[in-house]
Amino acid sequence: MDSVETLVMDSIIPSDLAPVFTEYKNDPEGAIQRLMHNHCGDARAVWERADLGTIDLIYGNNKAGLAHIAAKHPEMLAKLPRLLKQGRLVRKPGGGKVFLVQDGSPPEVAVIALEWYGAAKTWVVTSYEDAQGLFTGSLKTMNTETLDYAQVEILCAIQRTVQILKDEDTEFNDLTLDSVDDEGYVRLVKGY
Repeated sequence: MDSVETLVMDSIIPSDLAPVFTEYKNDPEGAIQRLMHNHCGDARAVWERADLGTIDLIYGNNKAGLAHIAAKHPEMLAKLPRLLKQGRLVRKPGGGKVFLVQDGSPPEVAVIALEWYGAAKTWVVTSYEDAQGLFTGSLKTMNTETLDYAQVEILCAIQRTVQILKDEDTEFNDLTLDSVDDEGYVRLVKGY
C-alpha cells in the first residue's frame, strides 16, 4: 500500500461507515441519494460487474468517498452510476486499486479501492473528469488489460512530464502528445 492510500485509509475510521445499507443492491442512484441525505453510511453492493464483483459506496469524508466527490468534483455525483455500470476497467497490479474509465471529452475516471483496513472491500474512493488527460492520456487508445503496472506508471509519468513542459516552456506549448508507439517511444506533433 503506498503512502497516498495509507493517508486515505487512515483518514476514515471503520466507525465512519455506520450505518450499513443493504437495500440498494444494483441501485447506485438510490444509494447516492440516501448517503448524501444522511451524510454518513456504507451502501453495500450498489453495483455488480462481472470483471470486478460488487462495488460499495461510502459517504466518507473530505478525503475519500461521496463526501470527497461532492466537495472536489460535484459534477461527478450524477455521472458516477453510469461510470460504475459502463466504465472500462483499468487495472494496476499490486496497487490495491483499479480504475473505471469512461472515454469522452473529457474522459471520466472512478478510483476503486480493493480493500478496507486489510479486509476485502471494493469501494469508490473518488471520481473526476480527467480534463487534462493526466490519467487517461495515451491509455484511451490502448488495450489496458495487457499492460502491466510499470507500463501504466510510465504512461502516466509521460503525461505529467508533458504537462509540466507545457506549463514551463512556451515553445513546447505548440507540441502535443500524439501517442506512444509499440516500442514505447513518445511521438510529439506540432499543435493543432
